[in-house]
Amino acid sequence: LLREKRPMDMKEIVTFLKKQTMHYQLGAYYATTGFICEAVSTWRSLEMGELADTSYPGLKCITQLLLEQNIQPVIMENIEWLISRDPVQALQLLTTTTAELNHDTVLKLLSHALHLTRYLEHLVYTKRSEVNRYHTHLAQQYLGTLLDPATPRNTAL
Repeated sequence: LLREKRPMDMKEIVTFLKKQTMHYQLGAYYATTGFICEAVSTWRSLEMGELADTSYPGLKCITQLLLEQNIQPVIMENIEWLISRDPVQALQLLTTTTAELNHDTVLKLLSHALHLTRYLEHLVYTKRSEVNRYHTHLAQQYLGTLLDPATPRNTAL
C-alpha cells in the first residue's frame, strides 16, 4: 500500500493491517491517530493470546502508551487488568502518571501488601496527600509488616 503512493483512508489501512495479521502495527497506527482505546484493546488481545503477532514487544508498550497519554478514564478502565497481568508495571504506571486517578479505587485493587504500601507511600510522601485515611492505612501497613513473624527483624522496613 505504501509503495502505491496513493492516499488511503483509515478503513483501508485498518483492513490491510488486519488482513496481514500485523496486529501490533495496527495498535501503533491506532495510537498515532489518536484512537488510544482501540490501540490498548488491540494490544490487550495480543497480550491475552487472542491475536498473534511476533512483532508485539509485550505489556510494556501498553503501560508506555497509557503513561504517555495520561488519559485518566483509559488508565482507570485498564488498571485492574494491568495489575492482574503485571503488578510491578502497573505500580510503575500508577506512581508515575500525572493523570488524576481515583486513589480509593486503586487502593482496593492492590492486593499485594508491598504494592499497596508502595502506592500509599507515593500518595503520602510524593503527592503529599493530606487525606488522613491514607496516612492511617500506611501506618497500618508498616505495623503489619513489623508484627509479621515472617519479617526478618533487621530488615522490617
